[in-house]
Amino acid sequence: LRGNDGQYDTLKELFASDKQRYLPPVVGEEDDTLKPHELQVYVMALTGCIPILKDKACNGLVKTILKCSWLGRDDDFVKVFTHFLAALVSAQGSYLSPVLAMMVGKFSDSRPSVWSVPDFPEVSRETMRDRLHGTLQYLLQMFPSAVPVLENLLGSNFPFPDQSMRVHMAYVDNLLRIKKYVPLLRDEVLDLIL
Repeated sequence: LRGNDGQYDTLKELFASDKQRYLPPVVGEEDDTLKPHELQVYVMALTGCIPILKDKACNGLVKTILKCSWLGRDDDFVKVFTHFLAALVSAQGSYLSPVLAMMVGKFSDSRPSVWSVPDFPEVSRETMRDRLHGTLQYLLQMFPSAVPVLENLLGSNFPFPDQSMRVHMAYVDNLLRIKKYVPLLRDEVLDLIL
């Protein structure tokens, strides 16, 4: 905000390169790669700075954070990230759509290489989906007005006919999961699938 954005850019880079494997430093050089659990500390710190993040100047950082590979890390990171998302939407309602869009965008993911993160144990497809829907369900409980936004995103993100059957199956499986905890969307989900 004061025009010195060096540290801000460094913070963005940490989240942008979150899938980079940790390499211990060479003797005599600085440690320039993030240790596996350090990103969690940054998310916790940023959750405490949400009033600053709602400033338009921090838009780029928020977008970069939303792209990080949070589903392929450990349960503690997922909890911290979920609270970050809730705080972000609570402080700035305009982030509701990008947050939900990021989550619905993951409905087509079916290969572990998409969500896995080096230096963390491999996360199964089932675990990844449980985490995704646990977070989505939590956000919908906190913000019931998000249901119509979610409904629009489900329709606009439905895979094109020329995409692989694997992508379609992943998306449909995720739609069926939504049907279980968002009864309001039951008919819309079935319409989409059919």
